[in-house]
Amino acid sequence: MDETEKKLIESLLGKVSENLTKEQAVNAKTAKDFNVFEILGVAHLEVSTHSAFIANLLNPNGSHAQGTIFLKDFLNLLKIKDFDYRNVTVEVEKHVGELGRIDIFITDNANWAIAIENKVYAGLQENQLGRYMEFLNTCSTKNKKLIFLTLEESCNEDDTILNKQGVSDSDRDKYIHITYEKIKNWLKEYTNITQANVPINIMIIISQYINVIERLQQMNNEMDEWDKIIETPEVYDAYWKLVCSDFRKYRIIKLFNEIKKTLKGKITNTEIELSQNFDEAKREVGLTITLGENSGIFFGFESSDYWRPYISLYSNDNLKEKLKGMVLEGEWEIQGMHLYRKYLNDPQDVDEDIVKTLDENLSGNRDGAIDKRTKLIELLVELYKRANKSIQSND
Repeated sequence: MDETEKKLIESLLGKVSENLTKEQAVNAKTAKDFNVFEILGVAHLEVSTHSAFIANLLNPNGSHAQGTIFLKDFLNLLKIKDFDYRNVTVEVEKHVGELGRIDIFITDNANWAIAIENKVYAGLQENQLGRYMEFLNTCSTKNKKLIFLTLEESCNEDDTILNKQGVSDSDRDKYIHITYEKIKNWLKEYTNITQANVPINIMIIISQYINVIERLQQMNNEMDEWDKIIETPEVYDAYWKLVCSDFRKYRIIKLFNEIKKTLKGKITNTEIELSQNFDEAKREVGLTITLGENSGIFFGFESSDYWRPYISLYSNDNLKEKLKGMVLEGEWEIQGMHLYRKYLNDPQDVDEDIVKTLDENLSGNRDGAIDKRTKLIELLVELYKRANKSIQSND
């Protein structure tokens, strides 16, 4: 690496570090990630989260028990008039035969049939809008409307999209493209405690949902900002060298060797091996403490991307019955050859980087990392002792 490349990489890392520091400061003040939809890991799901939540609000018989207030405000926002609110049907994932499934379908069975196609991440299927318009045209209502809801303003060239999607010129007046910004505008009036005429729990949940939308919008904006950092060919080359770096692999091997060394000082009568097959796709990598032939305790990652670390007690048929008597409480599960298995990620943060958590040089909290690593080693030693005792007592 020459001096120019080194300076480019240092500059790139400096900008990245600066952006991350700003993000952390904002998060500390706003707690933007503390959100029930995010915690449950459903914020990105189009059908079971976004379509279901919006449809529930639009449904006069929804669990909100507020009648038609949400539906009326939504349709007013879209300038849809003469809707018969006495005879409303709202369906999620409405099956329309070979034409597909409409995300949200609203009708009063006389004046209006409204289909909403909701896209947060996924793209349109072939002729999807055309097929839904075809279904709407079979409805007996006086008026039809096809609403295409997207996260971003990527569909403002609607004529081009509608041509590709098979929507005829005569049906163009039945089509509306809206973004989640309009959904936010619709919902914000229900979050003002001095003006909203809805129960407080509804206000809170709607506020959380608006935060989800803002988070999704922010992620799109952040990607644009990150892209700008590497927009020149020279910086891109420096970025690519970082992407292809073996640094993470090196830190993992170093960390596992340190854990192996400590374990050998505590467990002296068995083999402790480190697998380094990092380049084989889907090959589990990590430390193995031997209990017997094809039996032992494994600590490592599910695959060669070094993610989802877990501890497993596995066994061959000869030792399986002897080890079944062990009772491990908590988050241990029995699955296949794994008599007991436990993932180490925080249940509320499945994307936690356990390598960073355990590496005192990377964690930002040296004492905390050492303490967590010590507890991990103690758990492995205790698991080995209990398994070994169970085997010996059954001989």
